[in-house]
Amino acid sequence: MAETLSREVPVEPDRAALLLIDVQNFGAVREGGEFKQVPTEDFERELGYYFEHLERVAVPNMQRLQAACRGAGIEVMYTVIESLTQDGRDRSLDYKITGFNVPKGSWDAQVVDALAPLGDEIVLPKTSSSVFISTKIDYVLRNLGVCYLIVCGERRYRAAKIAKLKQVPGSLPEVLDALEADHEFLLKGDVFTP
Repeated sequence: MAETLSREVPVEPDRAALLLIDVQNFGAVREGGEFKQVPTEDFERELGYYFEHLERVAVPNMQRLQAACRGAGIEVMYTVIESLTQDGRDRSLDYKITGFNVPKGSWDAQVVDALAPLGDEIVLPKTSSSVFISTKIDYVLRNLGVCYLIVCGERRYRAAKIAKLKQVPGSLPEVLDALEADHEFLLKGDVFTP
C-alpha cells in the first residue's frame, strides 16, 4: 500500500528547533531604523495596519509558540538582520540596494523585548535575506541534530502587505495558495522573467 504524503507530521521535540526570523527592533517596533525615513504624518497611513497586526496578532502568536517550544524542550533560535561591521560593507548587494544596514551590536539588531532570547538561545546575525546563505545555520542545525525546523517571524507580514494580499497567510500552504491565486505581483520588475 502506498504511503500517504502530508505536510502534517508529528514533531519530535529532541530533533526540532523553532526559528524566529527578523523579529527585531529594526523592523518590528515603530521606532525601528527601517522606518526612519517615513514622515510622521504618513506613518499610520502607511504602516498602521502592519503594526496593528504585528502587535495584536503576530507577536502574541509567536510568544505562544515560543513558550510552547521552550516548554517542550525544543531548541529556540533567532536570526536577525545585522551587519558584521559598523559600516555594513559586508552586507549583500540586495541589502545595499534596499538601504538596510543594521550595524553590529546596535539596538536595531536586538530581538524585540517581547520575544527576547533566554539564556544561551542562539541568535544568528544575517547579512542577506537568506539565513541559509549568510549564516552557518545549516551547520548549527546539523550539529544540534535538528530535522524539523518550525519557522515564524516578522517579514511575511510585511511581504503580504507589500504584495497587497487581502489577508495575511498563516502558514506555508496558505502562502503557496495565495501565490497561486494571485502571483502577478511576483512578475513585476522582471523578478521571474528572462
